Amino acid sequence: MSFSPLICTLFFSLSSANSQPTWDYALYVNSWAATECLFHNPCSVPSYVETWVIHGLWPNYNNGSWPQYCNSSYPFVFSEVQDLSSQLYVEWPDLYENGTDFWKHEWEKHGTCAMQSTVIDDEHDYFLLTLSLFEKQFLFGKWLTDAGIIPSWDQFYTLSEISEAITAGLGGEIKVSMSCKTYGSPSKWLLDQIYVCVSDPDYKPFNCPQNIYDSNYCPSNTPIYLYPLH
Repeated sequence: MSFSPLICTLFFSLSSANSQPTWDYALYVNSWAATECLFHNPCSVPSYVETWVIHGLWPNYNNGSWPQYCNSSYPFVFSEVQDLSSQLYVEWPDLYENGTDFWKHEWEKHGTCAMQSTVIDDEHDYFLLTLSLFEKQFLFGKWLTDAGIIPSWDQFYTLSEISEAITAGLGGEIKVSMSCKTYGSPSKWLLDQIYVCVSDPDYKPFNCPQNIYDSNYCPSNTPIYLYPLH
């Protein structure tokens, strides 16, 4: 069987279009559940959560914008990731509904766009990859503990202490972005989320575009607290 040059050209173009994501990189995000639950209701920290938890893996553009809800024909189906449930409930818990709604949101808003990656073909791939990053590559809780940064109601830390601990864990050259929130009276700054930019398709960390550092804020000259989870 032979194909016309036009058909061959069309086939090659379609194949090439599907081999590269339209976005530039992914943002891997972890949350500190104790801080999150001070600002959301309902919200609860499950008793089995003992460290940072996954918020998501979000495709991003270099200009600071991002794609979302890329495939409405592929809704979240829990049975596709049920074999991962023991990990999901602990490492990526739904703090807000204590069910599967948070996973549904992350998949439909971000995961359907992440499917453009050559290493993410479906819902299961998306959650498995993100869990793998949490378990094997980004050990924020361990790195902070090793540096003496331990959750406390009274002890506070500086932004440089926190940043240096995570940068050291990442090999010494990668700068993370972090966000903090103010709480209480008198107000205190609480560490909330950690962001790392990762490249596709190897999902290795790199220094983010400047807009990521600009859009997330923790004070550089004010005490930062990490309240206990329980």
